[in-house]
Parts: sequence; structure tokens; C-alpha cells
Amino acid sequence: MANTAGPASGAYMFNNKWLSDVLLRVHGTDGTIVEFPAHRERLVTRSAYFMKMFNENSFKEAKEKVVDLKDVDLKHFEIALYWMYTKEERDVEDETVAELLENVVLLYHIADFYIIPSLLQHCVDRFRDGAMQNFDSKSDEFRAALLDAADLYYKTCAETESSLGRCVVKLVQKVKWTKDDNVGDLQKMLKKHPLFALDYALETTRQNSV
Repeated sequence: MANTAGPASGAYMFNNKWLSDVLLRVHGTDGTIVEFPAHRERLVTRSAYFMKMFNENSFKEAKEKVVDLKDVDLKHFEIALYWMYTKEERDVEDETVAELLENVVLLYHIADFYIIPSLLQHCVDRFRDGAMQNFDSKSDEFRAALLDAADLYYKTCAETESSLGRCVVKLVQKVKWTKDDNVGDLQKMLKKHPLFALDYALETTRQNSV
């Protein structure tokens, strides 16, 4: 679809060489390299990572016209970059609940690394809303999707008491873990990820104190 946004809009400026003053050369985890013409002013106002990079003399990138970003998830980086220009998420294809939760966690990982506060909050909201729209405490498929998302989160970008971590734990605690197999899967996840177990315990304590 042609870009019909006006020249002043973020969508028009995204991936546009017009007035671009830096080229982001992004090296994907699969070896693919994609280049994005970008605008320092836009990057530094959305991302503390780029603010530090372009403001400090200790970083050679502060004056470079080309910046290399290594070992990057290209799909979700592009979504995050578009967000920095528009504060909107690009249209996504229909997703299963498992795909939705996985994509949100991966996008959160990018937003966390590049320190994009507005996108971090968006990811938390989208994870919660997406899970609640598909919530079925008796569905093995839903339980599996939720635990897979928890596994991915605590494997890639976990920190104690993060917004997304608390969101994940609250949803896990809403599910009815009644079957032996289901309870066993939850127990395995708690043992696998000590931070998950800690967040789970802290949330349980908060609920019991109310």
C-alpha cells in the first residue's frame, strides 16, 4: 500500500531518506543485514539508548553517519522503529493467542534493550488485553500458550518485579491449574526460572495481604 501520510507525519518519515542524518545498519540474528535511513532527533526523543549513543563523546557513533547494530531480531526491531516514529504498531496478520503472546514478549525485549518506555507500556497492555480476550482457564491450549510466553520472557529479558513480569504472573495465577499434568507444567516452569518463582511468590504475598 502506498504511503499516503503527509510529509510532517511520523509514518511518512519512517524509513525515508528525506532529511535522514544517520543510517542504521541492522545485522539480524540470521545474518541478514537491513539498512534503515533514520533521523537522530526522532530516535533520541523516543529511546534512552539512542539518546546516550548520540550525546556522549565516548561513543564513536555520536558522529558517525552509519551506525551498526549487531545481533538484532529484525522483525521486531522494525516494529519498534516504526513505533518510535508514530507511537503506533504496524498492522499485524491474524495471530493465534500463542503467536500474539510470543510476539509481544519479543517486542518487549527490543523495547527493553533500546529503552523505549512508551513501547514497553504498550507491550504490557497488549499482552494483558490479548490474553484476556482469549482467556479460557480450562483450555489446555491457552495454558500452554501462557506458559510458553512466560518461558520466553524469563529466558530473554526478565528482571524481578518488571511490569510485564507482574502481568504474566497475574494471568498465570488466574488460570485453574487442576489437572496433574497442568500443575506439573507450572511447577516445572517455577523450578526452571527462579525469577518467575520469585515474582510468583511476591504476587501471592500481595494478594494474601489485601
